[in-house]
Amino acid sequence: MKGIIHRDLKLENVLFGDKERTLVKVVDFGISGRCKGNAAEKNNAGTLPYMAPEVLMGHATFASPAQDVWAIGVMLFAMIFHKFPFKDVTPEGTRNQIVNEPVKFKSSRKRISEECKDLLR
Repeated sequence: MKGIIHRDLKLENVLFGDKERTLVKVVDFGISGRCKGNAAEKNNAGTLPYMAPEVLMGHATFASPAQDVWAIGVMLFAMIFHKFPFKDVTPEGTRNQIVNEPVKFKSSRKRISEECKDLLR
């Protein structure tokens, strides 16, 4: 592990590198940071719909790979359902949903396995 934390993983920052769509590239490491041992960088970056609850609540004062894992889960949800798991008309509403509400699958017409739901949770 290189100890790199992207801190702004989102669909817009994942690109296909070839026409066959076999090469995937992660771009925009402008706010990325390092996490090695006790030398983790302060956590103060990201794009709201992809931010982890612990960041929004102020519990994660240092950057962690778990924040990138959360963002990957948001991206997976968006790719499956064509919408964000938490999205309100205001930033405050979105923040509240991320922090206080569990992910919901009931409004979807797509049928997904319990294993996929478990992964997304």
